[in-house]
Amino acid sequence: MLKNNAPQKALAFNIVLDGYAKREDFRSCERWISEMEAANVAPTVITQTVMISAYAKRRDVQSAEQLLERFAKKGVVWDVVGVSALIDVYAKIGHLEGAEHWFKRMKTMDITPNVVSFNALLAACAKARNLERSEYWFNELITSGLKPTDITYNTMIDVCSKVVRMDRAEHYANLMARDGLKYDVITF
Repeated sequence: MLKNNAPQKALAFNIVLDGYAKREDFRSCERWISEMEAANVAPTVITQTVMISAYAKRRDVQSAEQLLERFAKKGVVWDVVGVSALIDVYAKIGHLEGAEHWFKRMKTMDITPNVVSFNALLAACAKARNLERSEYWFNELITSGLKPTDITYNTMIDVCSKVVRMDRAEHYANLMARDGLKYDVITF
């Protein structure tokens, strides 16, 4: 059934890969990627994103970067989802410089950051307790024409709280309300 249909083959491999990734069974993930390669099934953006997200759970930046480079050599075109997932890996480990590096690199790769990209970068700023960088990137988000989401505002409120700048936290809470977004359990 899947003999000559490359997209369906890739989809089938990605479904199994996603299952292993969700279980954080990285040995099986690597084995499955090797089986994809042996079957001459090219990795896709979905393959890349599944694996980067799995590495994010493990906070394994090095493996995520190696995977991106490996897949790029195989012709997988990097996209906003994959690079944003890598920025998220850096955010999870609190490595602001790495997150900013990949965010800036997106632009050199002709990838337009989206609100998810900005939110991942803001999360890295919050984890690093860097309000100055958070506000810089928040302003860049606004300047780019994107609209902040509840996640954006919650992250800004979080970093303000971490550095005990409640005046700034109140400012972002007011902006959140102004934009018609609802406070939720994450906000508090």
